Amino acid sequence: MKLGRRILVLAALASFATFVLGATAPVAGATSAGPIHPTNCTWDLVKTATLHSDPSHTITSLDLALNESVQVDYKVVVTRTGCDPTVDLHNEGGSGQVIDSFAGQLSPDHLFLDVPADHPASATYTYSRTITATSCDSFDVNNSVQVLDGDPTAPFAWDSLTIHVTVHCASHGGCTLTQGYWKTHSILGPAAKPDPTWNLVGGPNAPFFLSGKSWIQVFGTAPAGNGYYILADQYMAAVLNILNGASAPASVTSAIGTAAGLFSTYTPAQIAALKGNDPLRQQFISLGGLLGSYNEGAIGPGHCSE
Repeated sequence: MKLGRRILVLAALASFATFVLGATAPVAGATSAGPIHPTNCTWDLVKTATLHSDPSHTITSLDLALNESVQVDYKVVVTRTGCDPTVDLHNEGGSGQVIDSFAGQLSPDHLFLDVPADHPASATYTYSRTITATSCDSFDVNNSVQVLDGDPTAPFAWDSLTIHVTVHCASHGGCTLTQGYWKTHSILGPAAKPDPTWNLVGGPNAPFFLSGKSWIQVFGTAPAGNGYYILADQYMAAVLNILNGASAPASVTSAIGTAAGLFSTYTPAQIAALKGNDPLRQQFISLGGLLGSYNEGAIGPGHCSE
């Protein structure tokens, strides 16, 4: 092949869902389709992805609830090394474009050709994409990466990635589960199979209002007569039940809204300091009783068979 032909790096990202997730794809040297670059260039690709909300960890898979969306940040590093130093790549007239099938052109012309052949040429590109689970079906996403010199049938190097995306849907048919179920079915256990509905509140370690504790820590705190925790246990269970697909009567949704307002105003210590017949303490306990009846199936769609 003439060096002057356009050099393309094509990232074929199949499917709108989860592509190039957390994979590293170093590719260099000869392929089954033919030799390396005629000037003995070697090409490497490194592709990684992270959650926008947690850039410190690369991703290798996704677990999403139905209709849940996440933003994924992608990074592509392209490096060219070991070319024949006697060839002036720039004068050969190639364009050196980097093309991504989702993000389009990622580089200006001549990016790899302005560097002398005997020196490494490297570039890093980043872009983001929102991924949404639109059905309950889990699926595999295949992603191929190739280094080409204008001829798609003879890549200099290639790699293929397969990512498994797991989509979780409500599994209890619109019924309710008790606070005992929810406190044991997060990723922290002890149940063997955590319920993915926890993801919709930020996970068990999400902060719970002004308590200074996480949701799972609040679940693990014995109420000991404190109306704050009596209500909090039933509030969290009711919220998780609704997110899991259970219907709720108007009295329950109203109680959830009132409880959220109380938790946004008071701390556990403030409620613990109230006397037994204090109206505010009685309001916490009354709301907890109503939501407990909902979670246990006395009102609403009924209790699930766990």
